[in-house]
Amino acid sequence: LAKFTPAEPTSEAVGDTAATHALLERLRHELQEGEMNAQHLVRKQSLTLKKMLGKDFRKFETLVSAFDFEGALTLLNASVRRG
Repeated sequence: LAKFTPAEPTSEAVGDTAATHALLERLRHELQEGEMNAQHLVRKQSLTLKKMLGKDFRKFETLVSAFDFEGALTLLNASVRRG
């Protein structure tokens, strides 16, 4: 039997506040736990994250790619607070 995995929010939900909030919570959790799937999620949700993070997206993406999940989480939280 295939393992059930909840559907991932998609970049199509850029204007959907609930979907954006769900994405942020999932991404924060994955970064806090050091889950490798955070990299996949960032790639898959790049449109939404670019819109949310603006000029900080490139740095955020670089931190995640370099496995600096703590730094990425700090940047994510700071950018969302400013945003």
